Amino acid sequence: MAALRKGDSGPSVLALQKALVAKGYKITPDGKFGQATHDALVAFQSASGLDADGLAGSLTTKALGIVSTSILDQIPMPRANRDRAAAMVTLEAISKITSVSSQLLATFASIESGFDYTVKARTSSAEGWFQFLDATWDGMLKQTSGKYALVDDSKRSLRKDPRANGLMGAEFLKDNDRVLTKALGRPATDTELYAAHFFGATTAAKFLTMDRNAIGAENFPRQAAANVGIFYRADKVTPLTIGEIFKLLDSKVSAHRR
Repeated sequence: MAALRKGDSGPSVLALQKALVAKGYKITPDGKFGQATHDALVAFQSASGLDADGLAGSLTTKALGIVSTSILDQIPMPRANRDRAAAMVTLEAISKITSVSSQLLATFASIESGFDYTVKARTSSAEGWFQFLDATWDGMLKQTSGKYALVDDSKRSLRKDPRANGLMGAEFLKDNDRVLTKALGRPATDTELYAAHFFGATTAAKFLTMDRNAIGAENFPRQAAANVGIFYRADKVTPLTIGEIFKLLDSKVSAHRR
């Protein structure tokens, strides 16, 4: 378990705060490791003969009686929001758990949210690093319940935790890659995976195996009607080919690669 410290937030911090309250410290459990939590933790550490460093590491959490079994405790929180370098520490830990490239995860988190784990879409329920919709989020938690056993509340508060959002993002990418690998006969590239993210894996598999000279709008009329800027030229009349649409998707992905 990574040591919790001032500035962290999430379920692990909430558990820490509740344990401190149980020991008689007057703080409000809100899941945010602020000054009050830090001061209470230092006081507890001093009273318990521990290093009073304000870090809730394994010795401190053991002394508090916190028994942690959450997969999220293996993943450090990013030290800053909307920051690629800070996010990489979290994504690298997720990569070790899921075997999904941390750079691939970073590319998608950059595209979807600019690494802002608090962002919520204005026109849909999408939220967090990977902009999960309500139904997709609920489905991923259910699908991975046997592996990670993550349980969210009615407000889907866990979706705001970049560790959980990133973990589900990695599993979502793996699901899409399985579909595309079967269709393509090889692992998918980041742009091909973005096509799956954009169209859905099944539609993307059809899109990616079509003649690149075919007209996109003729073969995917529903998607074209909803995404005119992707399927047509700037005049919104002249349709693009499958190959031209793929180039547009690739240009978007390439802008977020490192």
